[in-house]
Amino acid sequence: MHEQFKYDNFIISYTDDREVSPFDTLGTLLGIIKPDNLGRPETAIVVPNEDRSMGHDYYILYGDWRNEYNVVAHRGLDACMSLFHKHIEHISDTSDVPEMKRQS
Repeated sequence: MHEQFKYDNFIISYTDDREVSPFDTLGTLLGIIKPDNLGRPETAIVVPNEDRSMGHDYYILYGDWRNEYNVVAHRGLDACMSLFHKHIEHISDTSDVPEMKRQS
């Protein structure tokens, strides 16, 4: 199953049946992706980024975080990114790594 929730400037995307791609296989061979993580359910914050060739940043956590994200999404991208950082120990091997905001 693949499901997306669109907000003003980002998307919450969930998949529980992602097929293993040639990129995944290569990532496993190179040690970037742990074999046990292949095909695991993932929830992503997808953010447009015109500075990158792919056009989007993907902040991905293993597991189903749809409910948690949808509870805070009405407050915007920063609220979702705060939730992402709160659960960073679940970061996907293929996630972009967000910059941490400096606390004053």
